[in-house]
Amino acid sequence: MTVASAWKDARFWIIGSVIVTLVAIAAWLNHPRVSPLILALQNGSQSPELFELPNGVNEFDLLLIDGVYYFAQDNKTTTELRSAKSLKDLAVAKSYTPVPDGRYPSIQYESGIWHLWLWLSEKSATQHFTSSKFEGPYTSTDTLPANLADIHVRKARNGQYFAVYKDLGKGAQLAAGLLTARSLDGPWHDLGHIFENDRDAWHASEEADPAFFESSGRSYVSFAGWSGTDHSQNQKLGMVEVDPETGKAIGKATILLEASKPWHIKNNQRKLFNPVFLCDQFRSRMFFAQNVSAAGIPAGWGFIDANTPCQG
Repeated sequence: MTVASAWKDARFWIIGSVIVTLVAIAAWLNHPRVSPLILALQNGSQSPELFELPNGVNEFDLLLIDGVYYFAQDNKTTTELRSAKSLKDLAVAKSYTPVPDGRYPSIQYESGIWHLWLWLSEKSATQHFTSSKFEGPYTSTDTLPANLADIHVRKARNGQYFAVYKDLGKGAQLAAGLLTARSLDGPWHDLGHIFENDRDAWHASEEADPAFFESSGRSYVSFAGWSGTDHSQNQKLGMVEVDPETGKAIGKATILLEASKPWHIKNNQRKLFNPVFLCDQFRSRMFFAQNVSAAGIPAGWGFIDANTPCQG
């Protein structure tokens, strides 16, 4: 073999290797990767049960503002509002019921105004209320689109507002979706369902209690997934990264937690739901409740600690 022919063969080998490497890098860059936060929560430490309430904690929302926890929770009949300087003190804090028939709450505080979203069954829609005080009284302002339940509202760092929902519409299979607006008063634009053609079996029949949040510049939706079989045994906490521009999932959802501890399975219901992320004392935590699927049975809530710091 001459030097020229050897160099020719070497060039082809080098060029071929470079092409293969570039293709591999491109595939790696384009392949959805599970975020560090999702992995940290999936492998995080679990708190003990924080406390029980007589009818369960059920669907809730939680904010931490200037060292005070603000807690809105569904008691199977209406929504109760409580505030305290520690999580344990929420159990004994005075409760307020500002809207008798309002269910499945979400809360926000902005520019001296409290915002409260509650599902009203007679309207089959979520109503937006405002007040200058957390405990109320609250005034009705606007109504979100019909048949979108489990509304959870948060503000993104870019000033955009997101309202994640569970779609009760015909043929929607209780899928989670996202609304977006430039104001808490709307108008709301529907980005559609988060998962278009990529719902794994464990959440193919329901994505309950979805919640939107941001962390370290990335956007997420957490939810409680149900496969559609044996509803008493397999409601799991899940989470997925989403594209805030399109409202669509980036890759598949990850199971964060399945019921395993005694307080997770009261009333023989192996069901966890309502995951809400909170930067709690600079700790990344996902709070959740046990779903007893009945009134009159005490049940509680807890959290997963990602054991990673956050800014909030």
